[in-house]
Amino acid sequence: MKVETKAELFGTGAGIALLAFYFATLTFVNSWDYALAQFQSLGLWVTLLSAGFGVQVYLFTLIRGRVRENRARMEVAATGGISAVSMVACCLHRVTDIIPILGLSVASVFLLKYQSFFLALGLFSNLFGIAMLLKLAKENMAINSDRLARVDMDVVKNLVLALAIVVLPVMFLSTSFASAEPEPMAFTTRTSSEGGVTIDITPLEVGPDAVRFDVQINTHQGNLGFDMLEVAELEDSQGRRYRPVEWQGSAPGGHHRSGVLIFPGVDTDRMELTLRGIYGVPERIFTWELVGNKKP
Repeated sequence: MKVETKAELFGTGAGIALLAFYFATLTFVNSWDYALAQFQSLGLWVTLLSAGFGVQVYLFTLIRGRVRENRARMEVAATGGISAVSMVACCLHRVTDIIPILGLSVASVFLLKYQSFFLALGLFSNLFGIAMLLKLAKENMAINSDRLARVDMDVVKNLVLALAIVVLPVMFLSTSFASAEPEPMAFTTRTSSEGGVTIDITPLEVGPDAVRFDVQINTHQGNLGFDMLEVAELEDSQGRRYRPVEWQGSAPGGHHRSGVLIFPGVDTDRMELTLRGIYGVPERIFTWELVGNKKP
């Protein structure tokens, strides 16, 4: 197989694999609807990350193949070919492609809050990595291009780094200050008293960063030994469903439980929280209208 063909296959496959990893991760930790909803709002970012990763794998494969060909033909350039250390250095920053995806999925309000920052970090990392690999491609004659030969990749790398140093702190600080004083919202408490269990749920926060519910559960019989992350599901006005990312409250067991149930952020004018299978009740549904974010 020709080096160019192999590099194209590997690069395309790597980009598709990262995109598949995105959907698989978000579906596993939440739901397919959640993965689609996130892609609808952040699809450009995710596509750029996947494409950038594919380009780097393409360049990596092309350089390695060219170096092997040159060595086999005894035509290695004076540089002596690409070093393993240089190639490892180029690929170590790939963790920044994974961090944004984790920021969309893991049970961490911090990462959900700063997901745009991590996505930008991944994009700058992609640009920096591509510049590094193009420099190595020039040094090892892996790419023959007059235009590329006239470009100083060290200047490109320094420019990308300078932009990252300016843009990333601004994004991080703007997100921090924008979320420092959330607007107070008041919502009605919804109650379910079936099967000998009383459940009171009050929304505490509804926004793009997170949806948080105060949950109070009381019974005088049996044991409240269920996992809140397993029994709860949130649905927005578009029919998209979300699984909770975190439960900050009492552990399963006992007659009284309380805590805060956290979901990914949503942009909706209506939400429906469903609790399933608690004390033999198939579904307990709690609904709130959010038009204007006013108390219904």
